[in-house]
Formats: sequence, structure tokens, C-alpha cells
Amino acid sequence: MDVSFVQNAGDILQLAMMMLDRSPKQLAAEIGCTVDVIYNSCIGTRAVPAKLRKKVAGSSLLAAMAVGMEATGLKWLFGLQGKDHHQQTTVVRAKKATRFTTAMLEELEELLLDKEKKEDLSSDEYARLRELSMDVMCQANSLLHLGAILDAQYRLNLAAEMQKEKRPLGAGTPSSPSINQQSNYIIKKTFRQRGVTP
Repeated sequence: MDVSFVQNAGDILQLAMMMLDRSPKQLAAEIGCTVDVIYNSCIGTRAVPAKLRKKVAGSSLLAAMAVGMEATGLKWLFGLQGKDHHQQTTVVRAKKATRFTTAMLEELEELLLDKEKKEDLSSDEYARLRELSMDVMCQANSLLHLGAILDAQYRLNLAAEMQKEKRPLGAGTPSSPSINQQSNYIIKKTFRQRGVTP
């Protein structure tokens, strides 16, 4: 995937503050740390302290992506695609990344039928599974990027909402089926294909 990526947690944290019109001083006051901690995190000389990560991540999804990247090193999951983070550009990028989702999931479903572990896969199947799995993660990144930009642009406060123990607003609504609903659909479809009544 030949995409320009923002792969630096400090840059993403700076973008989060710019999009939310917050200065390092304001963010520091909000999460209860010194301005030096925020400044050093932005320029990359110091990581966000572990005890402050949850508070920083709760300030916005962009900040959560920065903390996630810094804590895990998963740049292709938490990085930002491209240099243009305008909401319309991000929507178009997500549409392009997910246009083959249904076909890809159907291929995965067929590929994994009766295959429970690595040893059940031929070398070609294993290579294809790795390729499809990376595509899934790239799509996850595109959608996470979109959600983070919308969260910051429109002050949706999604990160704080998602940190609550109850299910976030809108999760599992008819327009957006929950993971359990999607899993049940796939399981029932697989049973039907095998001629078994679930």
C-alpha cells in the first residue's frame, strides 16, 4: 500500500491539539500534568507517561491513536494516511479502502471453512490469509482515521464516550449491526452452506 503515513505519535498528538483548538497548556491542565510533559511528548523526546495515557486518550480519538501508536508501535494501525486530513478527503479515502470489504470477507469465510489452525492451511492459503488480514487492518486504520477526524472536527467527544463501561452511543443500532449480530449472520450462513440447521 503506497500511502504517505503520519507514523509519529507526537505529530498525531499535535494534530489533535490543533484540530481541537487546544494549546499544550490547556491539554496539560485538562489531564493534570505539566506543559513540559505535553511538549516533550509532541516533539518525541519523551513518551506520554503510562499513568496519564488514559486521560490523554480520553481527550480525543486522535490523541487515543497517538497513545496507541506510542504504546504498541503499531504504526499501520494507528498511523494517519495521507497529508490531507480534511473530513471529505478522509471519507473518500475510507470509501476507497473499504470498497471491496464484502468480497474480501466472503473470500475469508470460504478460505477459513474447516480450517482451525495454521497447519490446516496450504502454503498458498496461508500467504493469502496473511494478505487478506493485512487488508483488514488497513481498512480498520482507514475507518479509525475517519472516526478520529470526525471526532476532532465536530467535537463529538467519542473517546470519552468509548471509555465508559456502558456501550457507546449508536453501537449495535439497526443501521450499524453489532459485532455479535454480524458474527451470528456469518455463522448461520456457514451452517446453511453446509446444509445444517443452526
